[in-house]
Amino acid sequence: MKNEIILDNVKFWLDQDLIHATFNSHVDKRFIEFEAEVIFIEVIKAMSYGKYRPILIDLSGVSRLNSIRLFKLFSSNAQIKSLVLSKSFIVKSLDLKFFLELFKIGSSTIVPIKISTDYTDTLKFCNENYAQFNASY
Repeated sequence: MKNEIILDNVKFWLDQDLIHATFNSHVDKRFIEFEAEVIFIEVIKAMSYGKYRPILIDLSGVSRLNSIRLFKLFSSNAQIKSLVLSKSFIVKSLDLKFFLELFKIGSSTIVPIKISTDYTDTLKFCNENYAQFNASY
């Protein structure tokens, strides 16, 4: 693990060309509405080093309502779309995963999005996406 950044309610790190973000349970609506977007954009810029990288966002420690708020924010944010190769979300339950999948269907996105309850599955998606992108250059 290298390049670890901890800001407010989220921990970021870069590991093998993948940006990880993990939220703690203290995330609140105010943080989501006023701070999360700016923090994510600045940290992604800092950890990208001019390269497109996938981001894995772990929402498993966050409440159901705040998981939905964060997913909506990060899945549709135009600036974040322009900075990352793909977005993956880890959630704590299958019913939340299915709910977020419905939201994903209703929104148009160029950047691939993966929602899963399994870290290994999500990590595999990120690695395959990164390898595929870099194989074309």
